[in-house]
Amino acid sequence: IAAIVLSLRSRELTALQLLGLALVAGGGVGKLVDRVFNAGLVVDFMVLRAGPLSTGIFNLADVAVFGGVGLLLFEGVRAELSKRK
Repeated sequence: IAAIVLSLRSRELTALQLLGLALVAGGGVGKLVDRVFNAGLVVDFMVLRAGPLSTGIFNLADVAVFGGVGLLLFEGVRAELSKRK
């Protein structure tokens, strides 16, 4: 909820910050929807395969949240480094 409110209220966010907040909010909402409509279970798991290569089992909502946090961290570090120059 905080990510959604922040993204709607702030006029100073960069495109990467907005994308990061959208991914965090979307992942959170996705996990909430799974839990509400699937008896408390999360069901959006995937395994990607390309020939003999395979990923581990992962949850799409978690990937969205971690990706969003990663973008926010990246943008924060980038902004801090550009201030120092």
